[in-house]
Amino acid sequence: MKKGGFGKFVCGAAIGAGLGLLFAPKSGKETREDLKKKFDEVMEGVKNIKAEDVKESIVKKVNELQKELKDLDKEKALKIAKQKAKKIEKKADELYKLAVEKGTPVIEKSVNELKQAGKEAGYTFVLSDGYRSYEAQKKMFESYKNSYGYEEADKNVARPGHSEYQTGISFQIVPYNKVFDKPRESTEYLWLKDNAYKYGFIFRYPEDKKDITLFDSYTWRLRYVGTDVASIIENEKICFEEYYAYFVDKE
Repeated sequence: MKKGGFGKFVCGAAIGAGLGLLFAPKSGKETREDLKKKFDEVMEGVKNIKAEDVKESIVKKVNELQKELKDLDKEKALKIAKQKAKKIEKKADELYKLAVEKGTPVIEKSVNELKQAGKEAGYTFVLSDGYRSYEAQKKMFESYKNSYGYEEADKNVARPGHSEYQTGISFQIVPYNKVFDKPRESTEYLWLKDNAYKYGFIFRYPEDKKDITLFDSYTWRLRYVGTDVASIIENEKICFEEYYAYFVDKE
């Protein structure tokens, strides 16, 4: 038996023996004598217990308690994390609904103003390819990938969950009932290029920025960013990725 174990055994035995003597049918004098004898035996045993044994026993117990506390902390942390996640999810849903409620009328107003300005200049524009759901984007990406391969799909169609069409602020605006051999040389395109930013819109994937956007150019693809940002992008002759790098993500 280990010395630490022996110490526990001696103490436990002494207590058990003492209780047994107290309830044993003996006279008071006999009981006191027996208790004294047992006490002397215990004290003799205690002399053999080393401090290292007691320390080892205490440390072991402390470690066991610390482990239990850590386990409790992990469970508590997990519970708190789950509660936080639910709150964040709820808040995100509220913000999304607010964005749809408040943002859509702003964009709709800007689009109508742009179309009206075009009409006054002698051009009729209509919207094409507006909001697209995750499932619709997934089907489009898979279809393009199956037809042209993954690499081409990745340059022409955003992956599901990464498409700006899902935000509702990106769309294509095209001249009504017209087809051009060289659309970027058309008066409609040139007018739109000179005026879209005034209403908060930018050309999302410019021809000369493909190495930055990593997407092939879309002639009529616009995105709403607001008049302030659109003016900066227009004046600096940069794309949205460059604007984000220079003015938003500065660190």
